[in-house]
Amino acid sequence: VAGREECGEVLSVRKLPELRVCRDTTVPMVMGVLRPVILLPPAFLEVCDFSQIKAVLLHELAHVKRMDVMIAWLCAIAKIPFFFHPALWLACRGIRREQELACDEMVLLKSKMRPETYASGYLAVLEFACCNARVAGAPCMAESFKDAQERMRSIMRDRIPRFTWKWAVVLVALGACLLTTISVGSGKGVDSATDLQHAKDLLAAGNHGAAINACAKLTSAEP
Repeated sequence: VAGREECGEVLSVRKLPELRVCRDTTVPMVMGVLRPVILLPPAFLEVCDFSQIKAVLLHELAHVKRMDVMIAWLCAIAKIPFFFHPALWLACRGIRREQELACDEMVLLKSKMRPETYASGYLAVLEFACCNARVAGAPCMAESFKDAQERMRSIMRDRIPRFTWKWAVVLVALGACLLTTISVGSGKGVDSATDLQHAKDLLAAGNHGAAINACAKLTSAEP
């Protein structure tokens, strides 16, 4: 994918991860801790333009920079002895949500990409994942409609909270000690591709407020 080196320089990623095209994934993602790899669905590269792919690549590289995969592994390990406790599951889900917001913040602060362009890339991922889920019958994304709306508001209004891996470890520890209480909004299913396209059209037209309100209708498909 063109622009990988440029994106790596923007985020100061010293060792760039390998990029692989994978037909078995429904969304772009990072795999691996010591040797991270960014997986991209081939169909996603065909339907998205360069700016959208660049936005997605910057986001995934931000996960690599922050070592979010390692945090995900810590969460998974913490769930082994405390699999029965819902507080830990809520804590891990909250950590995942904050990771996404922090990566958005990192990209927008360190790159010269306009929030509208970055948001367009995010909506492209959401649309692709939901359409793919309808065909394959698989879950869409690990985000609820509330998470998607919060991310859009954060991207457009620069209200993304800072979140570090140290706080992630603290939250996991609290959850393991049965002290974590994080409330997470319940997920809903995606209404239709029409709502996604409507939000993208409003965003392209510069009507940011209406685009954010339209995102309230975006929900992730239920398993």
